[in-house]
Amino acid sequence: MSIGSKKSRQSLLTRLIINGGLLYLVTYLYSPGYIDSLNSAWDVILAFTIASIVFSVLNAIVKPILVLLTLPVVTITLGLFTLLINGIILYLTALLVPNLAFNFTDAIIGGIIISLANFLITNIFLKGKK
Repeated sequence: MSIGSKKSRQSLLTRLIINGGLLYLVTYLYSPGYIDSLNSAWDVILAFTIASIVFSVLNAIVKPILVLLTLPVVTITLGLFTLLINGIILYLTALLVPNLAFNFTDAIIGGIIISLANFLITNIFLKGKK
């Protein structure tokens, strides 16, 4: 018995790679000391693979709960509050991944960058592959 279809596994792998790259970009912009502390390219790949998995799990489990709890605010702001929620998810990722550190403001800005980049990548570049 297989878990998920081949297309869903490819989609998950694509999402993990995209999130890992975007996490690397945000970390490079706001916490470059973390990247400098890694010894080799394999350490960077491993660290951001773990960070991407943690980020994806938090997006799948914690984000819907936060959106539901803040639904009145999300509705009043016409969904813009979800950008703040994405920053909170990034901040929680930084708390759970060893040595990765963002202050709250940088996490919010990084969350906005990741949200917008994911939107653009999903709707512009990957739309033709569906």
